[in-house]
Amino acid sequence: MAATGRVTGPALLGVGPFGEHVVGVLTARLPRARIVREDGLADAFATANAVVIALWRPADAFCARADAMAHENGTPWLPIVLRHPHVLVGPLVRPGVGPCFDCYRRRLAQHDPDWANTARVHAAYDADPALGPRGFLPPHARAAAGIAASMLRRAGEPAGREPYGWAPGEVVALSTGDLSVTGHAVLPCHGCERCAAAFGRGVDRTAVLETALRTVSEAAHVRSR
Repeated sequence: MAATGRVTGPALLGVGPFGEHVVGVLTARLPRARIVREDGLADAFATANAVVIALWRPADAFCARADAMAHENGTPWLPIVLRHPHVLVGPLVRPGVGPCFDCYRRRLAQHDPDWANTARVHAAYDADPALGPRGFLPPHARAAAGIAASMLRRAGEPAGREPYGWAPGEVVALSTGDLSVTGHAVLPCHGCERCAAAFGRGVDRTAVLETALRTVSEAAHVRSR
């Protein structure tokens, strides 16, 4: 259930040196933002109009807890994760509108050919709060903060009116090598209970696909005559 009494402006949580630097830049770009601590995260999701969590390394278990809070309160949230060789900004999660963080993680597993080893590294991070590379370059943090700010400025707009193409489920990958930027759209996973309200629970789209393919086949047959 969404909470009442929202505070105007996002709540910002920075974890680790990189995360804290990102949050510092964001506070200058978003005057109504407020910085919160980890022990205040539940209250932030209950009262803020959006939550940003900037992380110095992947933290799957932590993000899963954050996603649960987001959907419980109906609060949009945005993870920013330093994951070599990229800084990943997103997905922009809007409960009831776009895919959840768990769908994003499942899509990562689907498309990562070395996911077994990636999952081992992430599990090690979850087990040891101090484990991980601490170094970062300030330009990476500043660029990530700029991307995040552009996503947040109108994160509360109705679906389809987001600026610069930043739609719910959008992930922006910022290369730590040359600062190039690529965007990726996360699709919700079939059968996800959390995303059912937005996309339909257990919808089987096989018949839709069969109809589309049959239409294409018939059109090709007509053209060949």
